[in-house]
Amino acid sequence: MKPIPVAFHIGPLEVHTYGIGLALTFWFAYVYFERRLKQRGFRVDWLPSVFIWIIITAVVGARALHVLSNLSFYRANPGDIFAIWHGGLSSFGGLLLAVPTALVLTHRRCPELGMLRGLDIVAPVLMAAWAMGRLLGPQLMVAGGGHPTTQWFGMYYAGQAGRRLPVPIFQAMEDFFVYVVLILLERRIERWPDGRARSGYPPGAVLGVGMVLWGIERFLDEHLWLGEDGHLGSLLVQVAGIALAVHFGHLRWKNDRIVGEASMREHHPDNASACWMGALTVARMANQVQAQVVEVKPKGKWPLLLAVPDAPLLTEQARRVLPFQYSRADAVTNIQNSMLLLAAFTQERRDLLPAALEDRIHQPYRAPLCPLLPAL
Repeated sequence: MKPIPVAFHIGPLEVHTYGIGLALTFWFAYVYFERRLKQRGFRVDWLPSVFIWIIITAVVGARALHVLSNLSFYRANPGDIFAIWHGGLSSFGGLLLAVPTALVLTHRRCPELGMLRGLDIVAPVLMAAWAMGRLLGPQLMVAGGGHPTTQWFGMYYAGQAGRRLPVPIFQAMEDFFVYVVLILLERRIERWPDGRARSGYPPGAVLGVGMVLWGIERFLDEHLWLGEDGHLGSLLVQVAGIALAVHFGHLRWKNDRIVGEASMREHHPDNASACWMGALTVARMANQVQAQVVEVKPKGKWPLLLAVPDAPLLTEQARRVLPFQYSRADAVTNIQNSMLLLAAFTQERRDLLPAALEDRIHQPYRAPLCPLLPAL
């Protein structure tokens, strides 16, 4: 299939199909959310003004996180920072700014709509709109495809050579599947088998299931279609969804079980424990479903230094240069240095950091790929 035109002209005015797709998606989400509120007896006079702010903050947040994630490019091309018609909107950035805005404004203007009840109502709307947005957004923008492919379903995208995996179409199908699951779950918990309305069920169930499923979807996307191994966003969504399910499902899980459930999906208990508990943690899997997690409280105040390289480095490429075996001396040194690093944090011994941060497992082999390592 040939690429769909990403822009057309009406006289002197250039119209981008990407922008039209986003506008239609926002309109669909508004109409569908309004309908669901009315069906449940809530007033909707407050919705238009709140929705305008949601649109603004969603676009600003999505663009801001995209720019920060590609800061080296936009430093060299500052004029492209606001060129959203070329694509470049981060889903997580839109959520990070738009969701808190929506919660605060909804609480002020419609206090009778509880926070979790409102999120349960809007969760299927978001998934349906996300599916629609994948088709009318990235599918119609410059460089919207995935990896090159020779398969029959490959498509041509503007700004990309050769046929590409139609990732937006795959994601739309995944999002629609999650939407169907949420609707079926909602009908199951809102109605008894004989059709009578059910009341008293804990709010947050639909939202929690949606967040877990969407986090798993993003994790699979990043591994299968996008070739990205940095999946902090999907992990955060999964952990938040599990936490909601634990709290409102009265599961009485402790931190070890919550981190274990997230690690089963993400495979890195150190990442999952830090996302759930924050600060400095030490974690390992005790068995298939439960982790052992310890929170370490540093003594004193420690400044943060964030070093952002100009070029990205895929985790797969970084792992490829590591050897299959290490010497006993290197393994023992790394274990000793790890213990020394914990001692430095707990005793506020900054003088121990140079020795404690010496690494013999990764850095010597990855140094040619990471120009910043020698300087750091």
